[in-house]
Amino acid sequence: MHDYQLVGFISDLNGNEAQLFTADPVLEHRGQLFVAEARSWQPENLRPVSQSRMRFIEQIPTEEQRPIQPGEVVWLAGRSLISDLSRVDRALSGSLSHLRREIGRWNRTRRMGFAWTTGTRSRLAQLIEQPLVDITALLQDALFDRQELSHGDAAAYFAVFKGIVQDDDLQHLITRAIYYRERYDDQRMLTVARRAVNAGVAGDQGEFLDALEQRVQRLSARRLADTTRPVAPAMSQDLLALLRVITAEKLSATTHASVALRRAHSTDRVFSEATEAMRQNRVPAAQGSSTEAAHS
Repeated sequence: MHDYQLVGFISDLNGNEAQLFTADPVLEHRGQLFVAEARSWQPENLRPVSQSRMRFIEQIPTEEQRPIQPGEVVWLAGRSLISDLSRVDRALSGSLSHLRREIGRWNRTRRMGFAWTTGTRSRLAQLIEQPLVDITALLQDALFDRQELSHGDAAAYFAVFKGIVQDDDLQHLITRAIYYRERYDDQRMLTVARRAVNAGVAGDQGEFLDALEQRVQRLSARRLADTTRPVAPAMSQDLLALLRVITAEKLSATTHASVALRRAHSTDRVFSEATEAMRQNRVPAAQGSSTEAAHS
């Protein structure tokens, strides 16, 4: 049984507020401080902490110090990433909710409030495997929806995606480049292409951009297929029936209005004719009376 006590870690917290990342642990063993710099360290890999490196150590309070086993490192999550995870937690993804709750149980650093815990790198990869699949799917769907891209959650999805990715895998880099492509940020898209070449996952920038366009075409075709599916026959019949009812009601209302209007016009005409006849009858009678008065 190894007797190693975690007392701190070496990492630069500044600039990593939006990231999930690992740091080299600083251990106390038999009264001496050691740093474990190997990716999967063993006792023989430990190196004594020199005096010049003491200022780079993020110390862990005594009450939070814990035993640590060979191969374990410090996991860290920045406050911006935690906030972004909370924002996308309403997305229909149980894995993202689980990741947010898991990070919520971690300790907090005194400086800058990073969440931290310990574990192996392989265990961290397992923790983020499904969340990474789910956030990639959410991001790709949002990128081909103009409303989501400009006013929706695409930016938050991308923040979580790039925050939890741990390596420069080709598919991850293509996803990152697609985001910049759809945002018309060609400069950053080409920066990702160069990054892929430097990481050895693409022979040159042209090869990377060809792979990117192939993925874009597949996603665009799928999006188009989803938005042009025919209406189900049953719904179509219901819609036609509803239109018939509405049309019939409109025709009936129009007919009633027309009849009423014709009746009104007929009444006006009869009234006008009667009035004219009465006026004509009154004029001769008045003339006769005047003649009789003159003769008397």
